[in-house]
Amino acid sequence: AGGGAGGGEADSAAGEESMYVSVGGVENGGASAERVMRSAFEVLDDNCVSLKAQYALARRVVLWRGAPPSDSGDAASSCRAVAACIAEVHEGSGVLEVPILAAARHERGRGHGSVLVALLVQMGAALGCRLLVVSATTESARFWLTMGLHTPAGCSPEIRATLRELAQSSQRRGFANSIAMAMPLPRVPRRRGDAGAGGGGWLSCGAAGGGALAAAFARLLARVPPEQALAAADAPSALGYEDINSAGSFKLAADGRRVPIA
Repeated sequence: AGGGAGGGEADSAAGEESMYVSVGGVENGGASAERVMRSAFEVLDDNCVSLKAQYALARRVVLWRGAPPSDSGDAASSCRAVAACIAEVHEGSGVLEVPILAAARHERGRGHGSVLVALLVQMGAALGCRLLVVSATTESARFWLTMGLHTPAGCSPEIRATLRELAQSSQRRGFANSIAMAMPLPRVPRRRGDAGAGGGGWLSCGAAGGGALAAAFARLLARVPPEQALAAADAPSALGYEDINSAGSFKLAADGRRVPIA
């Protein structure tokens, strides 16, 4: 998947989320991105992670969170990889395919996967793609449904036809026992200077980057970070319930009284 990475440098205006996306070859994200992807699968094709063999034309797309990357583009000391995927543009069919997408194990449930999907939608549209296709597992299918993707049975006849052609041409990179899911991409004018399929670089992820991206950021910001979660002792009064565990073991008498159990 091509860059769409502006001038190749990361700019973060005051008040924006300190999140960045980088697009590139196997060196993009290094071991950090590889750990993120491998953490989501018990078995993962080494060729996919290393962009070899049938994945040689694909690119790594990595979502980072933290301080801006250094001028050298090295994120190791300033950012942490929170999500990553493998993406490939099939030029002839206008398909942006994502064989794998994963959030870092310790970052799951915080909305980073939604942000990465929104960025992929924007990148695919900017590159002139008309369809996003992913390989879902039974466990991840619900997530992709919330992102707007559907199995072939829920897609339009035109999209089903494209999926069949993609499978028959042996271009699709789906892995064994995966479920193909797809969604149409918005049509946007392709501007002069947009990066092609071989592009790479860094892009700041400001919340003003479009409807889908803004919505993904809203979902992310609405989540309660672990460090802001309620302590067990504070939860009953804050949420309006009684913690019966603090009363010790008891049984209820016929009149509703609690009778302690020694």
